Amino acid sequence: MFKKNLLTYSAGPMEFVSLTDMTGWRNDLSDQLKSLDIDVYDPVEQEHAKVGADAESSIAYMKGLKDTGQWGKFYREMFRIWFGTVSPNTDIVSVLQHLRMKKHIETETDKYFENMGDFEAVVRSDFIVAYIPDVRMVGTIYEVMIAFLFRIPVYFIFPDQELNQVNTSLLFGGMISNNGELKAYKTVEDCVAAVKEDHDL
Repeated sequence: MFKKNLLTYSAGPMEFVSLTDMTGWRNDLSDQLKSLDIDVYDPVEQEHAKVGADAESSIAYMKGLKDTGQWGKFYREMFRIWFGTVSPNTDIVSVLQHLRMKKHIETETDKYFENMGDFEAVVRSDFIVAYIPDVRMVGTIYEVMIAFLFRIPVYFIFPDQELNQVNTSLLFGGMISNNGELKAYKTVEDCVAAVKEDHDL
């Protein structure tokens, strides 16, 4: 019988952290999950395919657009990052529902990564891993919120905070995604161990 690989999305800060902080934990996570035959959508790695520049250059470019008030270009570039090849003039909720259903039809999802926006990768995931250090972030919270809405399990990694110090609504939303269970860990290794146990790997 054909077995389709699980897919996950690595959600975490990009804009206000160093390249090492962007990539270190993601590379560690990808290495461990890929060894279990889980496909990993890494938005840092996929940035070049979508906008023609690595993540660090893309962030600097977006900052330049903001600094110079080029809001039309800023919107178009950000839309491409978040939605890939989806048309801007569309009902976003309907599109995300459609993309969620496609995950049950298409195989070899990783072959299509270069056409996916970040939101598509989230809604087509079997679960997402959200790395939440103690830094300013917004995009990661958007991705986690989309996972909440679609009841996609979220595995949190909180490297800098004890659970009782984490934002209450964030923890509650994660429990909604996980049918009342809190999946929150201190390290990538602990998170991967939980994924292995949950998915019988």
